[in-house]
Amino acid sequence: MTLNFIFKLLLVGSLINFFYTSTFAQTECANPGTANDIIKCLQQKHPNVISDSLINEATKSLIKQETNWKNPEFSIENIRGKKTGESINELEMRISQSIEFNSVRNARKNLAVAKGESLKAENLAQVEAITLYGIKSLFRLRQINEEIDKMSEAINKFKIIKRQYQSRAKLAPDQEVTFAIIELAISDFEIQLNQLNAEKNETLNLMMANSGLRYEQIQNNLPKQISNWPKISNAEKDINSSSLKMNRASIDESKARMDLANSFSLSEFSLDLIAQNNKEGDTKFNTYGIGITFPLPFFQRNQGERKLTAIDLYKAQNVYNAEILKSSKMLETFSALYESSVNNLKNTPSELSIEIKHRRAEALFNQGLISGSLIIETHRQVIDYIKNRNAEEMRAMEALWNIYILNGSFMNQAI
Repeated sequence: MTLNFIFKLLLVGSLINFFYTSTFAQTECANPGTANDIIKCLQQKHPNVISDSLINEATKSLIKQETNWKNPEFSIENIRGKKTGESINELEMRISQSIEFNSVRNARKNLAVAKGESLKAENLAQVEAITLYGIKSLFRLRQINEEIDKMSEAINKFKIIKRQYQSRAKLAPDQEVTFAIIELAISDFEIQLNQLNAEKNETLNLMMANSGLRYEQIQNNLPKQISNWPKISNAEKDINSSSLKMNRASIDESKARMDLANSFSLSEFSLDLIAQNNKEGDTKFNTYGIGITFPLPFFQRNQGERKLTAIDLYKAQNVYNAEILKSSKMLETFSALYESSVNNLKNTPSELSIEIKHRRAEALFNQGLISGSLIIETHRQVIDYIKNRNAEEMRAMEALWNIYILNGSFMNQAI
């Protein structure tokens, strides 16, 4: 059995024990009161996530296994025959104990620790992806609700205008054109409304499936629109992401494998305790002894495996250094994107001022001072603006949480 197989077997056993004995996740996610609670539920209940305590337990079990002594071996031999007409009977019992050198046991221990750290990093990568998915989904749901409200309001207004034109006995040429534009606008906005409802249902269904929460628990705890965006300090630009931890664990694993390869030629010796019961004719006697067996590294010194593991370690170190550079550039990119998007959002008109202008345009239409085509264009501009602002907000939010993921602080952040 390979080390990977043994580690996974221990982990599966721990998982089974955990799910039968623990109800922490169910009680933690029973009554979410904020958007942050929903994110915590996702982090706990998503099927791709394993608790760190389970990984630690499996790692400890594997370390104990790798540092324990090997099981002793017992053998027994019975030899019978004759010598100068006398019967001979020899019974030998032997207990053999293999004893490994500390360098071997330490290397296997370090390999087990590296395997555990690697699995932790892989699990953290899952939590990072799930957290980012949850943040984007919750903000998008709030945006969709806003867009649905504006779209429904526009459709209702267009239908009112359409009925006003239909109630007239005869339409002037410009009114006929406006009437046709209104019909097209209603159809266009109804299609967009259906698309928004489909997106909302799909997003909600996925969130409910992954978090175990009900429809109203998610809908009632959506995040508010952010007015004061946080500033990114220089201290938050240090790299401590899951990918960096995976590469660091890969270095430790390669180092442990190299140490194992280096100790292969003289890794253990065997100590034997021997007892013999002898009988030659009428003479009986017992003998006792001790034996020691160890390899002599004259011909096989594992040179090939040593060189291969040295290459693997060199490669792991290069990959780690490249990951640091890559993550630093990504952090710079996300920081610039975040600053740009936040500045754009700060320079956009407030929702109150847009609503005032919107109501002003409707009042002018009701007074007959502007045409129906202008009120249609007003509603279209308002909706286009909301969509563009929401897209910019999503870019800023995604950049912000990517920064948190890269610097390893995302678990301590709040929406």
